[in-house]
Formats: sequence, C-alpha cells, structure tokens
Amino acid sequence: MMYYTHLLFAALIALFLFPFNISPYIAFPLILVGSIFPDIDQPRSYINQRLNTNVFSKLSKHRGFFHSIWCIALVYVVFMYFFKQYLPYASLFLVGYFSHLLADGMTLQGINFLHPFSRLHLSGFIRTNSATEKFLALILLCALVFVLVF
Repeated sequence: MMYYTHLLFAALIALFLFPFNISPYIAFPLILVGSIFPDIDQPRSYINQRLNTNVFSKLSKHRGFFHSIWCIALVYVVFMYFFKQYLPYASLFLVGYFSHLLADGMTLQGINFLHPFSRLHLSGFIRTNSATEKFLALILLCALVFVLVF
C-alpha cells in the first residue's frame, strides 16, 4: 500500500483507541510514524526519501523482516527491558506498525508474518497504488472525517 493509505488506516485505528493516557499530540504522531516505518526496507519509500537513507533496505528485502511480527516483538522486548519508562510510547508506535502489516496483508503481494521462520503468508486482492487502493483510501478518509465530526 501507499504511505497515505497506511496513514489513513492508522489514524482511524488511533481514533478508536481513545482515550489515551498520553496526549493525542504525542500519541497520534507516534502511531502515524509507526504506520509508515516498516517500509524503511524499501529504498524508494516515503520514509526513506524523508530520512535520505538506504541502510535498512540493504539489511532486509522489502516485506521481509521489517514486515514480520518478529520486528514488532524485538522493539517491544528492547523497550520492556531497557527503556521501560518509554514503553507506553513504544506501544503506540507499534500500534501504527501493526496497522501497516494488516494493511499490507490486504495487498496481492501480501506479507509473511513469521518471516523468515515460517510461511504464514497473508495476502488479499488489492494491487498497490491501484484504483482499488485509492478507493479504499477515499473510504478511510471519509470514515475518518465522519468519526471526527460526529
């Protein structure tokens, strides 16, 4: 999926998680950054263009380790053991991260949740950057506006 679809999907999920114990001015950016972060393994991704780096794309193929549940588990364990006071913030980032995996699981290419240890592959019917994805993004935007207004 494209970055804007990931952002809309994560924002909608974030609205359903309210109330946060953390200010929404901190929570929303953490969730939104988390929602585009897994594409750090794609050299032409939105996040890599902003960070101006290709380091992570050299470490993992696209939709490899960074698109697996293991990456989420690793981040969670690191924060739980070494930065416990920041765990609520990391958890919000990981909510966005997981929303990215769910959204990519709806694409034809799909994702392998347990990469590289298993082939638990989740795939759907949406071609990335297709009219179908753009329609989905429009529906997500309308739902987001509806939830915010009503």
